[in-house]
Amino acid sequence: MLAKAKEKGFTMILVMWATTLISVIAVSFIASSKTVTKSATHISSDVKYKSIAFAVLNMSMLELMSPKISKQWIPPVRNRDFNWNGYRVRIEIDAESGKIDLNHSPKIILLGIHEQFFDVQKSKHLVDALMDWKDKDDRQQKFGAEDEEYISAGYAYTPRNKQFLSTKELKTVFGYGQLDQLDLLLPHLTVYSKRSRANFFHSSQEVLSAIPGLTNDTIRRILEFRDTINSNQAKTLVPKSSQRYFDFQNRFNTVAIKLSIVGESGDRNFQQIIVKFNSNRTRFRIVDWQITNLLTEDA
Repeated sequence: MLAKAKEKGFTMILVMWATTLISVIAVSFIASSKTVTKSATHISSDVKYKSIAFAVLNMSMLELMSPKISKQWIPPVRNRDFNWNGYRVRIEIDAESGKIDLNHSPKIILLGIHEQFFDVQKSKHLVDALMDWKDKDDRQQKFGAEDEEYISAGYAYTPRNKQFLSTKELKTVFGYGQLDQLDLLLPHLTVYSKRSRANFFHSSQEVLSAIPGLTNDTIRRILEFRDTINSNQAKTLVPKSSQRYFDFQNRFNTVAIKLSIVGESGDRNFQQIIVKFNSNRTRFRIVDWQITNLLTEDA
């Protein structure tokens, strides 16, 4: 009897273990299925977002390249909102010529744009580190950083001593990585204009504020009147000492198209597309395409 009782008890334990194991497998399968379903949903959403962006890109190109000058979109283009099959889309377009080129702008302009977001002393250290990153020599700027500073600070690399390939590369430069305001600075910088001067007609208020010799009143008048004047008239708004920092030709050949797309579930998708035109703006090519997804918590 005792042997049979032990055998029966052992059998019960086996049954309990088997039941538990099956339950665990079932739960794992359900969780895995949900994960796969979510992944598939996200992949499907990514495809939709990219398709919407591609359609909006082509629509924007038609507007920017319109043969009717009066109907052309001229950067900066702001807050063009519309619905696209249930998705809310916002377009903003900036001319890269209106930004400060990391590789070609003079140091005084780089300092000026940094001082819009950082104090004077911090700006000096950042810009000197920026200059040391891109110059070809190992001579340290007064407040800069060369190999020794990077190694001492624990960086796994040293300055490239080459021109910047993108504005995001700035995040790898000594002192920039942990800056809270860096995302505020980056939209005013570029590596695509290839010019030392900012374009008068396409510069943001922050870029205008970085130009030596421009008062707040001068900047206000520039922003108020520049859409209604020609190149010669533009010069009359700028002090002679500041004119050397501007390109007064109302032109652009490279633009940044920023798209904000909100799905039905509240998911947000941000895309930035850099587009370069040919000389007479009849063709274009995509230079860079960056995508950022912000999913809802229950997605």
